[in-house]
Amino acid sequence: MTIDSTTMTTAMPGMDMLPDLAGSAFTTETDTRGAQLGVTDSEGLPHVPGFNMEDFLQESSYFVLPEEQVSPGDSWTQGAPMSLPMGPTGSVSAEVAMTHTLVSLEGSFATISFQGPIEMEMDMGGMGASATGRITGTMVVDLAQGRYQSQTSQTSLDIDMGAMTMESTTTTTLELLPDP
Repeated sequence: MTIDSTTMTTAMPGMDMLPDLAGSAFTTETDTRGAQLGVTDSEGLPHVPGFNMEDFLQESSYFVLPEEQVSPGDSWTQGAPMSLPMGPTGSVSAEVAMTHTLVSLEGSFATISFQGPIEMEMDMGGMGASATGRITGTMVVDLAQGRYQSQTSQTSLDIDMGAMTMESTTTTTLELLPDP
């Protein structure tokens, strides 16, 4: 079965617990290695009852630069357990082991690819589900400015909900907006 969320007339069960971030603009603060410290401007984020977007963004950060110097072709792995809210009564626990590779360094811009497995256990307000899959993507980091320039990722999951199994593919694109 293939479901295209852009053409659906009926929402998938439980998906209303997740916020729609399409077109959202917000500002986050990161440390020198890229780990999320918090959201400094959340005005553009959607409001979903029982769902704290700031906590979600901080907890779902698993893109971290290495502690030591690396050269193009070098890789490092970052494990990230996550515990995320999912609507007023639901939750998600996930384990991600992301391998990052420095693809290129041009001036102050570092291009980094990432990939890794993800395992999730979900409670969607009394309805349990589990998922396994992979995350892949590429990001560009401006090392001189100390911030992400852009990022594109794809998360592919096989989700088991009782007797039903479905495949989900989510593509996320983040880009740095010019300072106001």
